[in-house]
Amino acid sequence: MAHSPEPIRAAGAVVIDDRNRVLVVHRPAYDDLTLPKGKLEPGERAELTAVREVREETGVRVALQARLPATRYRLGKRVKQVEWWRAAVLEIGKHRPDREVDEVLWLPLETARRKLTRDDDRTTLDAAVEAGSGPALIVLRHGKAIPRKQWKKKRDDLRPLNRRGKAQAKSLIPLLSAYGVQDVISSSSIRCLGTVEPYAKHIGAGVRSLDQLSEEGAEAHPKAVVATMEQLLAEARQSGRPTVICGHRPVLPAMLKAAGLPGSKLPKGSFSVRHLPA
Repeated sequence: MAHSPEPIRAAGAVVIDDRNRVLVVHRPAYDDLTLPKGKLEPGERAELTAVREVREETGVRVALQARLPATRYRLGKRVKQVEWWRAAVLEIGKHRPDREVDEVLWLPLETARRKLTRDDDRTTLDAAVEAGSGPALIVLRHGKAIPRKQWKKKRDDLRPLNRRGKAQAKSLIPLLSAYGVQDVISSSSIRCLGTVEPYAKHIGAGVRSLDQLSEEGAEAHPKAVVATMEQLLAEARQSGRPTVICGHRPVLPAMLKAAGLPGSKLPKGSFSVRHLPA
């Protein structure tokens, strides 16, 4: 029995500005009005594709907000699957018309909904409006560190990242940038700080270090983890600033639960995202 070919993977964003206008593009090859999107490059994560495609097709730099339902449709003998996010505007640059996109338009919500060519684009736009414009909250597990057995010093909180962990920290820079993270918060342990410091340096920000989220702090005061996370969530909601919080495996179950995120485990160097209400 023949296997179905792998779907063509793509990603895009519904970009809505502070005047409730929607960013749409006209493609001359199809003579349609659509939302900016494009295919993943080999090895590229969908978040990065969405941000890159919006920038390439429109000149607009965006920050991802809410994850939206994916769309699937047939393209010849294959299925195309598009991952979607709602996105906020960071910077509006110029776009030079080309064969792929010859016109970039900012349309009022209802006008965009009426003029979009595809029904599934209208469905995605409706989902973006319903999701709202709140910031992303990211709970991150630190990168791979020197193993405990190989660490000769008594204080485990001083145990640093190993070579792989440092590479993971660098790889987080474009991913956290895709969400427009502005506030960087971490356990006070060196392996957590080392995971987020490259990104903080990239954006010219400091790292807010919290003993309450360290393994030692959580062991001494377990209830402080939940209280700290609840406070950080309230601050992110009030400020509207996308936020990353880095912690450890033993502390993650409490952190994720307090953040309203599913699951209790994350691989080292990976994260889970929640879209906060505006």
